[in-house]
Amino acid sequence: MGKHVSQFKFIWVGKAGRKQPEQELCERYLKRIRSYVKFKEIILKPSGHSNIVEVKNRDSSQILSKIQSQEYVILCDEKGKSMSSVELAAHLEKCFMSGRSQLTWVVGGSMGASQELKKRANLTLSFSKMTFPHALARIILYEQVYRALCLRSNHPYHHGELL
Repeated sequence: MGKHVSQFKFIWVGKAGRKQPEQELCERYLKRIRSYVKFKEIILKPSGHSNIVEVKNRDSSQILSKIQSQEYVILCDEKGKSMSSVELAAHLEKCFMSGRSQLTWVVGGSMGASQELKKRANLTLSFSKMTFPHALARIILYEQVYRALCLRSNHPYHHGELL
């Protein structure tokens, strides 16, 4: 692991604690990630409002309240930048080597991210132009973070193009 990064933070809005297959997969990848980097997971309660704009703004405000000014924020959003797994690993390498001490990964609320949250993000990352349920988006995020960490350390998990 790069000597400058001390911790990852994963922030998402949703309900936790349900022992669904999706949650078990998330836990499996988080356990693997833990062998490479310290992290904390922050789960925020969804806004109970019915107005789409209000939900988006309240969920995003909750997320923003958990982000410090020095954190490098990667927001997962379908309108973000597409990257291959190798490109993501290379991007993380640049972050690690540039002295970043905190990388924060965000999966917004069910109505998406507010403009304020999008502006705060240092990188907006898209897994696909398709929309995914939050549980699946988290699985994809954790798997890709694990894959990127494996690529950096030449672990055989990734079969394909290398860094």
